[in-house]
Parts: sequence; structure tokens; C-alpha cells
Amino acid sequence: MQSHPTTFMMLDLSTAHLKPETRSLLTQDLVDGALIYPKGPWGWFVHVSTEADGLTISDEVPADLKACIQYAQRHQQNWLMLDCDGTVASELPVYGDVEEAPVAIAVATSSGGRQVARTHAQQANSTPVRVTAQAAHTPLPD
Repeated sequence: MQSHPTTFMMLDLSTAHLKPETRSLLTQDLVDGALIYPKGPWGWFVHVSTEADGLTISDEVPADLKACIQYAQRHQQNWLMLDCDGTVASELPVYGDVEEAPVAIAVATSSGGRQVARTHAQQANSTPVRVTAQAAHTPLPD
């Protein structure tokens, strides 16, 4: 009897679909209720259960991760690969890594003045930080 290799379908999704808190739990291997394997520092492999398996997604699984697993179920996938460079699905929410916050930086200049740059940094979708700056020259008090 000739055997054929078993193949599985795997969906590629961005880790941006996970809240920072969920990513932290996954990194610490603290998520129960799902079969999850680390993918080095870049993400995770998650088994996608089906009704045929007799398995359901546990209520212990964070809601954002559960939404990703359900998305993979709807697309009839066996595995879900969550990767920092993975595909961003328009049907799922995207979570940033940091809160948006204005930052003020004072820089002394060689002419004795003070230059103040106000920047606004935002990091979302696991992309590099985008920074815009406005600078003003203000002399130092005597």
C-alpha cells in the first residue's frame, strides 16, 4: 500500500492582530486552552481546532487570539502562523505596540540657544516608529 504524505493548511497573520498583553502572555507561555508553539522571537504557531476534532476554543483564550483562531477556522485552515511580518487582515482589529504620546526634547545649540523639538511617535502594526518633528529656536535666559 502506497502512503501519501499528510498536508495541512496554514494561515499567515500578523502579530499586530494581538494586543500587547496577549503577546506578553504568549511569550511567557501563559495562555491555556489552545495548542501554541513559539516561532522564535517572531511569533507563534497555533493549532486551529475544528468541530470534527471535537475541540472548541476555550474561554481561557484571550478574545483577540480567539478572533484570529476563528478567522482561520472560517478559512478552513489547520494551523495559524502569527508572525511579526505576517499578513494584516482587514477583517480583524489591529493593535499598536505603544500608546501615542507627545515627547518634548530640548537640545543645546553651539550658539548658546536652545532648540526644542516636539515629536509625536506612534508604533502600530509592528512597523517602525513614525516620527514627525516641529522645531523652534528659543534663546536661553541670561
